[in-house]
Amino acid sequence: MRESPAITPGYPYEGALYWLFAEGRERNYSDHHPYYLSLFGPEPELLLPRSTALAALFDRVALAPADARLPDFGTYLSGDEYYHPDLRISVSRKIHEWDPGLDDLAPKLLELPAMQDALKHLSFTTIDHYTARDFLNRTLLQVKVANAEGSVLVGNAEFGAVIDVLLEHAGELLQTDRQTPVDQWHLEPTIFDMVGLSFPASTLENFADIRASREITEYANRFREAVGNAVHSDRPEDELLVAMRDAMQKEEIRANAADAFEAVGFMADLGGFIPGIGTLTTAIGIGADSASRGLDSARAKSQWYLLGPRMREIALKDVLKRISD
Repeated sequence: MRESPAITPGYPYEGALYWLFAEGRERNYSDHHPYYLSLFGPEPELLLPRSTALAALFDRVALAPADARLPDFGTYLSGDEYYHPDLRISVSRKIHEWDPGLDDLAPKLLELPAMQDALKHLSFTTIDHYTARDFLNRTLLQVKVANAEGSVLVGNAEFGAVIDVLLEHAGELLQTDRQTPVDQWHLEPTIFDMVGLSFPASTLENFADIRASREITEYANRFREAVGNAVHSDRPEDELLVAMRDAMQKEEIRANAADAFEAVGFMADLGGFIPGIGTLTTAIGIGADSASRGLDSARAKSQWYLLGPRMREIALKDVLKRISD
């Protein structure tokens, strides 16, 4: 199954990304103002390693608009569109955060018993009516952005329960001209730790280094395909672990074959010194060497399950570089 190369993060992942970007005053409001509590969520710092790793799986991050800082906003805002080419983050101001239709819809949804039950599992939304309303406003925005962008809407299971009620009662109001419904991933934060996909992006510079790495992009594309297949199964965690195990076994076979080709190529090159058979053995040696290089390339592409360690390696190199500088 081919997944969209774009992601629209939902709860709890979106809040951690906005927390990363908000290196200024907004963070001071997070414990007191209901808007920023619903935007950042209750534990943005703890979720940051998983959220940045999740974002790294996708070519582009299409965020729902918010009253919060965006990196180099003045530089990369053009008309109604913000797009940061290095971070590959976009926000369309054609979709308004304070859309009157959506703003009026949230209080009506809050009156639904099914929605009240779904929100009970999100502890911070029970603090007061305004926080719950702001959370629903954001969720409505995220669905609308995902529809408009054709992106994958990613949240945890509790977020998925809210989405189910929302689409049942307000789905028609959120439709765009797209013919296919929004694709959803429901991923628990713990799954990222389980498969080693947790990147310690404590600063925007760390995140920028990951987004700039072509090697990470290659690994991420394969990882995204595997996750996309796993999340649509009954047991996504088990499915993803099986996919990683199978990839490791195939990579081991490729590695052994590459070693064999290298040995054959070496012996064939030695045979080139023997009078009368030099041309043949040299040809075999060249062919074997080419095959070995081909297997090495295939092996590199098959090691998508090492995305997490590769991201941590880049983070370490970034720290060491800054120390040396």
